[in-house]
Amino acid sequence: MESISLRAERSEVGTDFWVLASQVALRPLQALMAAPTLLFLAALTAMLLRHPDVSFYEIDRVAFGLLVVGVAGRAVVLRQRLFVMEWVTWPMLGLTALALASVIGQPFDNETWSLLASKLIVPLTLFHLAGLVFTEEAVPAV
Repeated sequence: MESISLRAERSEVGTDFWVLASQVALRPLQALMAAPTLLFLAALTAMLLRHPDVSFYEIDRVAFGLLVVGVAGRAVVLRQRLFVMEWVTWPMLGLTALALASVIGQPFDNETWSLLASKLIVPLTLFHLAGLVFTEEAVPAV
């Protein structure tokens, strides 16, 4: 007959700490992915309603980065396709490739790169992110 020990096994203290630390560290990412519609609205609000006299352009970049991370993370978790080729994607990709080819020769001109991002790259990205975010929205009947 085998004897059974009634002593509870102790888990390592370090393991519990790292599990708890990773859960706490991933909470903001989970909050970003939980409500992508509100995240999209907050990012557009930060980008569009900034006063033009205030030169705080970093908020636009932070809002855009958080939007991309939140929506892309949600798409990965839900196993959605990240990049869907729509009918408007091909002309936008062509324009972006042409503009990128002309900008490559000026690697240190910040204004040119900012113009490329604001006129082509950001709108194309927002278009595709909106397609991932607003999938359950229905058009009201007229």
